[in-house]
Amino acid sequence: DQTTIQFTILTTAKTSEEAQNQNSMITSRVYQSFLSDGLDRKTWKTVQMDLSPQYDYSSSKTKLIGYQMVHRVIMVLPGIDKAGKVVSMLVDSGVTNIDSIQFGLQNPTAAQREALAAATKDAREKAQIIAASSGAVIVGVAYAGEPTYHYQPSSAMYDRKEVKMAAGAPEQQVWASTIQVSARVEVRFNLGE
Repeated sequence: DQTTIQFTILTTAKTSEEAQNQNSMITSRVYQSFLSDGLDRKTWKTVQMDLSPQYDYSSSKTKLIGYQMVHRVIMVLPGIDKAGKVVSMLVDSGVTNIDSIQFGLQNPTAAQREALAAATKDAREKAQIIAASSGAVIVGVAYAGEPTYHYQPSSAMYDRKEVKMAAGAPEQQVWASTIQVSARVEVRFNLGE
């Protein structure tokens, strides 16, 4: 029920001022297209902005050949229905780098709790099999908890690498996939006869 799109506005020019001006023009078009489509301003933010000189190292003497400006933006949309439209709007506005599209959950707590309960039940069932095969029974729980290392559930990805698209193409079709939420538990059972 959530789509995260990361894109980069990348411009190169002979001077730093030109690179900044070109980047600013594309950024402005993106901003206006988002506003005209009613996308909430709180859904996108700049995560990186960088202006750097570009050099030619092909000869023995390093030569300044221009400047590159990078403006990386992350956008988090409620739902998944607008992903294709937003990608098309970005490309039509002059963005050539769609870095990634991720689908996720706005509130993963319920799914995480469900996975945790399933993992605990699974641990108990396995312990009962082990206990029964050794002639014992479970008489209590000595410890139950989550492992101490941090575990990040995997999320479905549309694409992790840069995608270059041409403006004027039909609206992009983007399909979400199933999100998997995993949990790990550590349980120590007391066994008796």
